[in-house]
Amino acid sequence: MRADAASCYIGYHGKGVRDGAVVSEQDSGFYLKDVLDVVIEPEPQYFTEQSAREGNPNIVTTSTNPTLTALLVRRPNNVVNSFPIQDPTLADRLAKAITHAVELCGGGNKEPF
Repeated sequence: MRADAASCYIGYHGKGVRDGAVVSEQDSGFYLKDVLDVVIEPEPQYFTEQSAREGNPNIVTTSTNPTLTALLVRRPNNVVNSFPIQDPTLADRLAKAITHAVELCGGGNKEPF
Protein backbone atom coordinates (compact mmCIF):
# COMPACT_ATOMS: atom_id res chain seq x y z
CA MET A 1 0.00 0.00 0.00
CA ARG A 2 1.21 3.49 -0.75
CA ALA A 3 -0.27 6.86 0.12
CA ASP A 4 0.37 10.30 -1.33
CA ALA A 5 -0.65 13.00 1.14
CA ALA A 6 -0.24 15.82 -1.41
CA SER A 7 -2.86 14.37 -3.77
CA CYS A 8 -4.88 12.50 -1.09
CA TYR A 9 -4.42 9.22 -2.97
CA ILE A 10 -4.16 5.68 -1.62
CA GLY A 11 -2.83 3.02 -3.97
CA TYR A 12 -2.39 -0.69 -3.44
CA HIS A 13 -1.74 -4.00 -5.16
CA GLY A 14 -4.43 -6.64 -4.77
CA LYS A 15 -4.29 -10.36 -5.39
CA GLY A 16 -7.15 -12.85 -5.16
CA VAL A 17 -6.22 -16.45 -4.36
CA ARG A 18 -8.61 -19.42 -4.36
CA ASP A 19 -7.44 -22.91 -3.44
CA GLY A 20 -3.81 -21.79 -3.78
CA ALA A 21 -4.24 -20.42 -7.32
CA VAL A 22 -4.14 -16.71 -8.20
CA VAL A 23 -7.53 -15.80 -9.72
CA SER A 24 -7.02 -12.03 -9.98
CA GLU A 25 -4.21 -9.54 -9.56
CA GLN A 26 -4.14 -5.80 -10.18
CA ASP A 27 -2.98 -2.40 -9.02
CA SER A 28 -5.76 -0.18 -7.76
CA GLY A 29 -6.39 2.91 -5.68
CA PHE A 30 -8.67 5.82 -4.94
CA TYR A 31 -8.61 9.52 -4.18
CA LEU A 32 -9.86 10.27 -0.69
CA LYS A 33 -11.88 13.26 -1.93
CA ASP A 34 -14.00 10.83 -4.00
CA VAL A 35 -14.94 8.59 -1.07
CA LEU A 36 -18.58 8.76 -0.02
CA ASP A 37 -18.25 6.58 3.08
CA VAL A 38 -16.30 3.80 4.75
CA VAL A 39 -18.11 0.86 6.35
CA ILE A 40 -17.29 -2.53 7.78
CA GLU A 41 -19.43 -5.64 7.55
CA PRO A 42 -18.94 -9.39 7.65
CA GLU A 43 -17.19 -10.59 4.48
CA PRO A 44 -19.92 -13.21 3.74
CA GLN A 45 -22.54 -10.44 3.78
CA TYR A 46 -20.46 -8.39 1.31
CA PHE A 47 -20.02 -11.40 -1.00
CA THR A 48 -23.77 -12.14 -0.91
CA GLU A 49 -24.66 -8.50 -1.68
CA GLN A 50 -22.09 -8.38 -4.48
CA SER A 51 -23.52 -11.54 -6.03
CA ALA A 52 -27.01 -10.02 -5.95
CA ARG A 53 -25.76 -6.78 -7.59
CA GLU A 54 -24.17 -8.89 -10.33
CA GLY A 55 -27.50 -10.56 -11.06
CA ASN A 56 -27.02 -13.71 -8.98
CA PRO A 57 -29.40 -13.27 -6.01
CA ASN A 58 -29.45 -17.02 -5.35
CA ILE A 59 -25.75 -17.14 -4.45
CA VAL A 60 -25.43 -16.79 -0.69
CA THR A 61 -22.10 -16.88 1.12
CA THR A 62 -22.57 -18.11 4.66
CA SER A 63 -18.97 -18.04 5.92
CA THR A 64 -15.31 -17.54 5.06
CA ASN A 65 -12.32 -19.44 6.32
CA PRO A 66 -10.70 -17.71 8.02
CA THR A 67 -13.46 -15.47 9.35
CA LEU A 68 -13.08 -12.08 7.67
CA THR A 69 -14.44 -8.57 8.02
CA ALA A 70 -14.84 -6.47 4.87
CA LEU A 71 -13.65 -2.87 5.11
CA LEU A 72 -15.50 -1.15 2.26
CA VAL A 73 -14.49 2.19 0.77
CA ARG A 74 -17.53 3.33 -1.22
CA ARG A 75 -17.28 5.80 -4.08
CA PRO A 76 -19.74 7.22 -6.65
CA ASN A 77 -21.39 4.95 -9.24
CA ASN A 78 -21.41 1.97 -6.85
CA VAL A 79 -17.63 1.59 -7.00
CA VAL A 80 -16.27 -0.16 -3.91
CA ASN A 81 -12.74 -0.89 -2.80
CA SER A 82 -12.90 -3.91 -0.49
CA PHE A 83 -10.25 -4.93 2.01
CA PRO A 84 -10.66 -8.29 3.79
CA ILE A 85 -9.34 -8.12 7.36
CA GLN A 86 -9.11 -10.95 9.89
CA ASP A 87 -9.18 -8.82 13.05
CA PRO A 88 -12.53 -6.96 13.40
CA THR A 89 -11.00 -4.54 15.92
CA LEU A 90 -8.31 -3.60 13.41
CA ALA A 91 -10.96 -3.24 10.68
CA ASP A 92 -12.85 -0.77 12.89
CA ARG A 93 -9.70 1.23 13.65
CA LEU A 94 -8.75 1.35 9.95
CA ALA A 95 -12.27 2.46 8.99
CA LYS A 96 -12.06 5.33 11.49
CA ALA A 97 -8.60 6.34 10.26
CA ILE A 98 -9.64 6.29 6.59
CA THR A 99 -12.83 8.22 7.40
CA HIS A 100 -10.76 10.88 9.14
CA ALA A 101 -8.40 11.08 6.14
CA VAL A 102 -11.43 11.40 3.82
CA GLU A 103 -12.72 14.32 5.90
CA LEU A 104 -9.30 16.02 5.83
CA CYS A 105 -9.18 15.67 2.04
CA GLY A 106 -12.69 17.07 1.47
CA GLY A 107 -14.50 13.81 0.74
CA GLY A 108 -17.44 12.17 2.39
CA ASN A 109 -21.16 12.18 1.78
CA LYS A 110 -22.28 15.81 1.54
CA GLU A 111 -26.03 15.07 1.45
CA PRO A 112 -27.88 16.88 4.28
CA PHE A 113 -30.16 13.91 5.06
